[in-house]
Amino acid sequence: MGDKINPLLQPDYMKPVGQVYANTTLHFITQSCSLDPICGWQLFGRSPELPSWVPDYNLDQEHAAVPLVPIIEVENIFSASKGHVEMKFPTIDEATSSKYNWRELCTTGFCLDSVAVLSKTVPLSSSFGDTEEIWSKTITGAIDFCLATDDKMKYSLDVISEVVCSLNEFWNSIRDSSKAEELAGHGPQDSELNLMTSPSLEMDDTGMASIEKNDPPNEQRTISLSGVKSYVVDAYIHSLFSGKFSAEQRLTREKINHILNYNIPTPLKGIKTQEVQEVMEICDSLIAGMRGRRISITKSGHIGSLPEETEIGDLVCILLGCSVPVVLRKQEGVEHGYEFVGECYLHGFMDGEAMAMLENGQLKAEDINLH
Repeated sequence: MGDKINPLLQPDYMKPVGQVYANTTLHFITQSCSLDPICGWQLFGRSPELPSWVPDYNLDQEHAAVPLVPIIEVENIFSASKGHVEMKFPTIDEATSSKYNWRELCTTGFCLDSVAVLSKTVPLSSSFGDTEEIWSKTITGAIDFCLATDDKMKYSLDVISEVVCSLNEFWNSIRDSSKAEELAGHGPQDSELNLMTSPSLEMDDTGMASIEKNDPPNEQRTISLSGVKSYVVDAYIHSLFSGKFSAEQRLTREKINHILNYNIPTPLKGIKTQEVQEVMEICDSLIAGMRGRRISITKSGHIGSLPEETEIGDLVCILLGCSVPVVLRKQEGVEHGYEFVGECYLHGFMDGEAMAMLENGQLKAEDINLH
């Protein structure tokens, strides 16, 4: 790996595999001065002998959700614990001491909220269109938490679902590689394109949304989404993508408007390669955002995409030194003891907002020991 040998990486065939993996993870943590190395790993099929915070490096990540933290040397696009450099983790000397408990990772952080609503799990083989349908029903059905009693807000969510459904139909129609190659090779003129049209929704920075119906022509409905209703629609579409369009690009309002108002070409006629690629990029981003995750509403009404293994009552927390929020499960009878479930996207808490709450006294940091 190009890493200099240090005590954490020193070969010792007398150590159990779990301790070797734990030491390797501690090396990554100390090397990066970050807790990000514990995030983004496959949870399905983990060895039960490993502490919850230690990745199972024996897995091939086939069933893993696409990570929110970078696994290669690219700039991190999230900064949930932004501006806080006083993270807590063991030093190399402490970690290699005979008295050190390698099963425990002592950190500092704070709880944001608890999980109150979760969508049901879906098979990995499910299409992103089917997953979105379940997520949408979860949001609109949670009246007590997201106040989904406004017909205009529900219409906005229906428009989003219709766009995703159209994208899913396009995705399904060209998954066969031979058909995709045939389509890409035709290269028709723009006038030859057969376009799928659907209601479009445009959101601006004030939370106002304009919905335009393309059938019949010139019929337009403009709605005002203020307060919690604006948050629900904004948080929902961000959660579909888990807040990012790619590993290096955040999902922006401009990108959202582009996606919602995009005329999706249908493969009934030939399509230019560039158009195929653009639609496929959107589909890939949706798959990356939803695969292996569940839509969630917290007790206070915050919306996000959480690991599939999340359970009702789990806690969404910020660990100092971690770029994204994480889901933890309190260990009964263990002071400051938690089980690490995984990284998550929680809308409105990805850019240091919680750190501002910590600084003004709304939240309080505490010891969080992962086992």
